Amino acid sequence: MTDDDRKDPQKIFSAFMEQLEPATNHRVCRLELSKYQQKPTETTDIFVNRCRLLAKKCDFTADEVNERLVELLIASTPIPELQKELLNKPKGYKIEEAVKLARSHEASAIYVNQLQQLQGPPQIATINRGTHQQQGCDRKYGQVCKNCGRNHRFGKEHCRAKNDTCNTCGKVGHWATVCISGKHKTKRRQGKTWSNCRNQSRHPQQEFGRKVNSVAKQNDQAMTDIDTAMENLTFSSIETNSGKSSNMKGPRNEAFVDLSIKLVDHPGTHTFNLKVDTGAQANTLPIRIFRKMYPTSIDKAGNPIPGSLTSTQCLLTAYNNTKINCYGTTNIRCKYKNSPWMDTQFYVVDVPGAAILGLPTSVSLKVVTMNCAISVQQQPINSVADLMRLYPDRFDRIGEFRGLTSLLLTPMCHAT
Repeated sequence: MTDDDRKDPQKIFSAFMEQLEPATNHRVCRLELSKYQQKPTETTDIFVNRCRLLAKKCDFTADEVNERLVELLIASTPIPELQKELLNKPKGYKIEEAVKLARSHEASAIYVNQLQQLQGPPQIATINRGTHQQQGCDRKYGQVCKNCGRNHRFGKEHCRAKNDTCNTCGKVGHWATVCISGKHKTKRRQGKTWSNCRNQSRHPQQEFGRKVNSVAKQNDQAMTDIDTAMENLTFSSIETNSGKSSNMKGPRNEAFVDLSIKLVDHPGTHTFNLKVDTGAQANTLPIRIFRKMYPTSIDKAGNPIPGSLTSTQCLLTAYNNTKINCYGTTNIRCKYKNSPWMDTQFYVVDVPGAAILGLPTSVSLKVVTMNCAISVQQQPINSVADLMRLYPDRFDRIGEFRGLTSLLLTPMCHAT
């Protein structure tokens, strides 16, 4: 360095960084930059700054850096409206202006989320407070659903209990709090409560504390039933062309299995129903089931947001060589009965059928047992040469007995 360079802090810092940072290849850095994606929890400012740091090592001009950053923002933003606006911008549009536009969209998304939380449905605790409050809620939101006890839009597809198993009768499609099988128990309990109230009305001062405790216990029990029904979710519903359940009696031509799974968006252990296919080499997960398992990883269009799935280069085909549209792969923690928990890879595909459990995972989880048998065909013996070939250690030579030899034969055996 010259004396003038030693007086310039920027040049001193640049020389210092050249000594610390290892040498990089600009082509490798460009390929790495092209694969950058905005993370779900990452704001646009953080993502653009992360891209800028790598773009400095790519040997781009200033215009090239600006254009590449805008392209990366268009390709990876989770906001469809921002993506449409940036696609209509002319060449040379500054990345600074794009970041400002992204900030306004992100702020709008935050405000919309806050409004949705303010206008959300009432808490579960308000459902069991009393008959008058429940009737008022019914008049506001419509008739109460007979399967979940909540108020929602008309249609079974909007009911949260459509795939759950009742803890009282074991049937699928409703919760234990609204189960018809427990109505006779409820009537007896109501009769006892009415008789107790008549007896307690004679001595209101003495029984006031006991009545409050009884109501509190009943509310706690109702809340416990609701929590229990929401802890165990069942994913995937199987339907046949005839409209009957897949568990119908008669000869079976398909096999299904229930696996225990753990999900990030749904705490606890849940049930996952899959079709066992020993001819499949991989596991498939339809996109409609993925939306239920990971609702926070889906955009407004119903597609997985960037970064929620792992990209794959594998080409999936059906038995008739038809290509299957694949969004990527995801790992789900699964177990079957007493087998250990295992992180299982599933290909998220756009198919109308059921989720498929392939042969490798079926064997690993001990859903399917491989029984192999080795059969050896016995070679026929037609001559002495065949006998010597099969048992070479039993013969040293072929000849005749020398001298006189005594042979013990059966009475009916004739020498030849």
